[in-house]
Amino acid sequence: MPTSRLNPYLAFDGTARAAMDFYSDVFGGRLAVDTYDAGADEGRVMHAVLETDAGYTIMASDVSTGRTSRWPVAR
Repeated sequence: MPTSRLNPYLAFDGTARAAMDFYSDVFGGRLAVDTYDAGADEGRVMHAVLETDAGYTIMASDVSTGRTSRWPVAR
């Protein structure tokens, strides 16, 4: 039987970088972070992905400034 994996995508309100750094410290692995480089969202995380040493993938981003999300957002 094939195995399945859960690869969560987490939404944050300006704290995605700190959260992903924390997860990287806890789980190890390779962290890649892309940020916005201009405008109201400058410095916020556009997309981050952590490939853990155990083979799991955790992804995250910050919700754009002034926008609401359809999903729960960690603050």
